[in-house]
Amino acid sequence: MNIGIFMLPYLPIIGGAQTQAHGLATALKNLDNEVTVYASKKCVNNIKTNGWVFNYKLKPCNSAKYPLLSISRGLWYHLTKKSIIDCIISDKIEIVQLIMSWPWICVAKDIKKLGKPIILRTAGDDIQTDNDLDYGVRLNKKRNNLILNSLNYVDNFIAISDSIREEYLKLNIPKKKITNIQNGIDVNKIYNFKINKNSTRKKFNLPVDKKIIISVGRNHPKKGFIDLIDSLKILNQKSNKFAVLIVGEESKNLLNHAKKIGQERNFLSIDKIEPKRNISFPSDDLISLYKSSDYFVLPSYIEGHPNVAVEASISGLPLILTNAPGCKDIIKHEYSGLSINTNSPNEISDSVIRLEKDINLKKKIIKNSKKKLIQNDWNFVAKNYLSLYKNMNMQLNLK
Repeated sequence: MNIGIFMLPYLPIIGGAQTQAHGLATALKNLDNEVTVYASKKCVNNIKTNGWVFNYKLKPCNSAKYPLLSISRGLWYHLTKKSIIDCIISDKIEIVQLIMSWPWICVAKDIKKLGKPIILRTAGDDIQTDNDLDYGVRLNKKRNNLILNSLNYVDNFIAISDSIREEYLKLNIPKKKITNIQNGIDVNKIYNFKINKNSTRKKFNLPVDKKIIISVGRNHPKKGFIDLIDSLKILNQKSNKFAVLIVGEESKNLLNHAKKIGQERNFLSIDKIEPKRNISFPSDDLISLYKSSDYFVLPSYIEGHPNVAVEASISGLPLILTNAPGCKDIIKHEYSGLSINTNSPNEISDSVIRLEKDINLKKKIIKNSKKKLIQNDWNFVAKNYLSLYKNMNMQLNLK
């Protein structure tokens, strides 16, 4: 099949949606399909500057700049439509896979006229909203209206978690149009990756004599990293043996909070980790950090489907996740992880201490979590996408 994957903000921006789009494109190409990823010209140029080479094609496709929408909705629509339509026609794309709803779904009506199946995979802030956290593309009324008015032209919606499925249903999307396909991961690479724990810690200037609680993600209020840092004060009341490592963009800015509670020596941050040679995600360095840590905690307030929790689980870490959307879909409490309330440093510390004392529980949840997440292997996930694409083509031909 000739598959076009459209995502405006692409690599080398490293976020969940970007790494998933890359993984999907790579896996589909490995299954002998023609695959082209269309991204902003800036991203395409930055990838070339980095010297990154992929097994799929990469081409620029820019939407009109958002400020133009305030000046002329008609002109914004025309320019955005022309950009994607030209790509689909010139490259003879058979399947249009949209990653994230903004902006391409807004011109779905005109894409539909080409007679090509449109599949939408949303990931988080492009479908979910939270007013308290000022989170979500759809909080903007103009963007929200454009997105909602275009949903009827989409042939199928990928739900990467039960929480995302619930968001679709809230928008009155028919159940028959929703397909559950979880995020992909290179299970074998992570599972078989070998490290020397002490050597890895020394390489990244991490303490070799402390229990490290790792969390991964960009520094955003929705991640709840302040709660995780606050848990350090409780954990280290009697013994100073716990440290928190946060890996993600602008994570170093959290040091000021650690200083406020007297835990700056137990707070560690790594702002950015990029693959250097083999372009795969998670990078070798991130896998090394997972495997040199002791616990994985994700104190998020809202997620679509946190890939990092899956990566940490396959790396052999016990998971402690909030019961927030997205997070709650990954583990079963006391079976494959420990579930805690949001905004609760006390529950984070209690869960860590519980696993420190109950080794059998710790072993149990590590084992069960790994067993459940094997289904996330990219080979399995890509075949599910391909099956959906073929079914969509068949349905279209029957009409």
